Amino acid sequence: MKTILALTDFSESAENASRYAFELAKRVKANLVLCNAVTVPLSQPIPGGMVWPMDYDSVISQSKRALKDFANLIVDANSLPGKGFPKVSVKAEVGDLSDLVREAVLTARVNLAVMGLSGAGDMRRFFLGSSTRDMIDAAQLPLMLIPKNIKFSPLTKIAFATDLSTTDFEAIQSLVGLAAAFNAELLIVHVIKNGSGPEKTGKINDFIAQLKTDINYDKIYYKNVYNKEVEEGLEWLSGYGHVDCLAMIHRPHDFLDGVLKGSHSQKMARLTELPLLVFPQGHKAVVC
Repeated sequence: MKTILALTDFSESAENASRYAFELAKRVKANLVLCNAVTVPLSQPIPGGMVWPMDYDSVISQSKRALKDFANLIVDANSLPGKGFPKVSVKAEVGDLSDLVREAVLTARVNLAVMGLSGAGDMRRFFLGSSTRDMIDAAQLPLMLIPKNIKFSPLTKIAFATDLSTTDFEAIQSLVGLAAAFNAELLIVHVIKNGSGPEKTGKINDFIAQLKTDINYDKIYYKNVYNKEVEEGLEWLSGYGHVDCLAMIHRPHDFLDGVLKGSHSQKMARLTELPLLVFPQGHKAVVC
């Protein structure tokens, strides 16, 4: 059974992403797990300089009650039949978010994690929350990032950004199932600088030939976008290409470059006003 994990800290952007995940799960006939990583201090100070141990069980119980209340709110608003999808469950544990997701992947066979991006585009250009960066770096499954103001609508066109690597075909094949669930177009996009020579043309032609051979989906297309910067090209596509979701592979750079700039996927998480689906490198399983 397919499972989608919605990560929430009960913020407005996280609740919006959870609603998006619910609608997505309903369309692809997957179950949904609402998940909260409880972060608490090792001890709680009290007057007089003493410390009092935190009651972890109580904190987790409060989190689970809040998750269940939110789950009931979503389900009631959609008037789901008793045997309809998605079945919604909750998970709350003390610990790091990425560790919680890793454990959920092992125990619940999760196919996709969904989390919210907070802040308007101009703010995200300068700041991407540490939890989002950490999740992009650590996720062992596809991660869908939902901007705060995005509401769910059925996917009609999904764009996948490729660097023409043959390893991209694993992620493209994984995307076919999601596209097929909506009968959506799957647009394979490569950002190319103007004036690229015959060597680049030959590589593009080889990639397209392999795409036609390896991927069996009748609504898949290829497009070059001309721009000197990958992020600017993809941002143009997001604004003018009638795309509902942008997908790409997270390829971490070396340590110093990663600290200063981040990967293309991390940059796009700051820029995008579309749902951004980030694949870990080498991922082969079906998304949904």
